[in-house]
Amino acid sequence: MNNQVKDVLTTLANKSRLTASKVVAVAANPASPLHPLFDWNDKSAAVAHRLEQARRLIREFTISVSVTPREESAVRAFVNVSHDRDARKEGVYEHRNVVLSDDAKRAKLVEQVLAQIERTLSLNADLLELQPIAQAAAIVRSSLTSVAAAAAE
Repeated sequence: MNNQVKDVLTTLANKSRLTASKVVAVAANPASPLHPLFDWNDKSAAVAHRLEQARRLIREFTISVSVTPREESAVRAFVNVSHDRDARKEGVYEHRNVVLSDDAKRAKLVEQVLAQIERTLSLNADLLELQPIAQAAAIVRSSLTSVAAAAAE
C-alpha cells in the first residue's frame, strides 16, 4: 500500500469513524489516489460482487463434526485447497471429508490454516495476550517442517 493511500485512510479515520462507504465515496473522485484501486465499471464490479457473494455462501455452509464424544463443532463443509485452481484461476472448493481423507490435500489444508493463523498473529503482534498462541503456532510449524524433512529423506 503506497503512502498516498495510507494518508487518505489516516485522514478519513482522524476526521470521523472510518467506514467502507466513506472510503468508496472518497475513491469515487477520479483525482483520489484511491480511485484506481476500485473497479468503476458497474458490469464487471457486479460480476465480481456476485462471485464474492458465492464464495461467502460456500464458506458459510457448515457441517457438524465430533470433536470429542460429547462435543460437536460446526466447521466449513467445503474448503478451498489453494493448489486446486481451474483454468480461470478460480478457487475450487471440495467437501471437507474428501480433503481430509487425502493425505496431500489434508497437509495442504493444514499448511493453509497455519499460514492464516501466522498472518493474523503477525498483523496483531502488539497484542501480547496472543503470545501463547504465537508460541503454539511456532511449535506446530516446527513439527510440520520436521515431518516434511523426514518424509523427503
